[in-house]
Amino acid sequence: MKRLRFFCFFVTMVLLLSLAVPSAWAASPNPDVDKLCAYVLLEDLDSDTVLYSRSSNKKIYPASTTKLVTALVVLRHVAAGDISLDDTVTCTDHVQDGMTSLAARSGLAKGEKITIRSLLYLLMLPSHCDAGNALAEAVSGSVSAFADDMNATAAELGCTNTHFTNPHGLHNDNHYTTCADMYLLAKAAYEYEDYRTIISTTDYSVPATNKHDARNIHNTNALRSKHTYGNTYYYEYCTGGKTGSTFQAKYCLVSYAEKDGRRLCCVMMHGDWYYNPDGSRLWMQFVESKRLYEWGFEAFSEQTLVEGGKTIAEMKVENSRDETPLPIIAATSIGALLPNDLSDEDFTITNDLPDTLQAPIEQGQKLGTLYVMQGDEILGSTDLIAAASVNSMPKILGKLGGLTHEPRGNFPFVAAICLSFGTVIVLFFALRPRKRR
Repeated sequence: MKRLRFFCFFVTMVLLLSLAVPSAWAASPNPDVDKLCAYVLLEDLDSDTVLYSRSSNKKIYPASTTKLVTALVVLRHVAAGDISLDDTVTCTDHVQDGMTSLAARSGLAKGEKITIRSLLYLLMLPSHCDAGNALAEAVSGSVSAFADDMNATAAELGCTNTHFTNPHGLHNDNHYTTCADMYLLAKAAYEYEDYRTIISTTDYSVPATNKHDARNIHNTNALRSKHTYGNTYYYEYCTGGKTGSTFQAKYCLVSYAEKDGRRLCCVMMHGDWYYNPDGSRLWMQFVESKRLYEWGFEAFSEQTLVEGGKTIAEMKVENSRDETPLPIIAATSIGALLPNDLSDEDFTITNDLPDTLQAPIEQGQKLGTLYVMQGDEILGSTDLIAAASVNSMPKILGKLGGLTHEPRGNFPFVAAICLSFGTVIVLFFALRPRKRR
């Protein structure tokens, strides 16, 4: 009886422990992200294909992931020639406005002269909020004017549920976005080489200024940098990103990864931590971002659904000289980033070709459109074009041929009529009486 009780107790404890372990620890390829990360989006940067989404259109507080938008706005001004990364700016007495934590600032002082480049590194690597204030004033004259620039940029990129009030992400009830909108902003920023260089940097030494010694700073993104957590969360294919945390936003991470020619972006918002058995914390925004990347690269691939030049249909062409059916081909290939476990039965190929075709037709002429569907979703489309030219029947023969409903079948009939008519004329002249002289 004692052995039985011990066995039951043991089984019960194993079951309870298995329920306590986050799903991220499981070996299963199940893509469902642990619920400790509330808002998630994994998207392909090249095709904008959504690979995984959870509440990605709900309003959230972005915390310091806001800073990637600040970097984007600054780099847009650099590209426009308004400023240069090597321009030196002078910090004003507003550089520390709104700073609520010593940990969130680099100690920029009034009158400190520092370059735009140095400020971007302070902003993006250790996530110093006062660097955001300095950049905002240097670019737009004030934090509020820079926030207007941020909102205009977001609207231009198609963000529909985003509003910024500051360049650093410290909490404001009117400072919000969504995972879907943040993806659009993160994608736009990633287009800039200087941005990619900064977010991929793990350690950097900011040159000394007139007010401060050189600052040695480190990247807070544990998928990219081993500075804080060693190899615990390191992901070799991560190319950078931006962390963020406030009491209201919890723990956030917007990151990028590249592997085998594919580029993904993961937006992980409102994450939380979990206690390891040894009492240390397991930061789930890093755990689940890494796992989601591994799943995204493994479970999806670029697949060709229709090959360009392939014959899709053959149709007879009315009023043509040739009875041979005209091959109709796909103008270009159709491809899509899709789960590897899909089969041909998961797709439907449709077209809008007309019921009949009329000559003349030029080679390459568009005759219709082909669509590849997955349910109600259009995965891709391409023009359907003529594989060869088709000449029309000469008009006189066409009119004569109109005596029947089959123009191509009228040629023997027309020839017989012409021969009979000619014979009558010959006989008429041959048999008519001749006048005597």
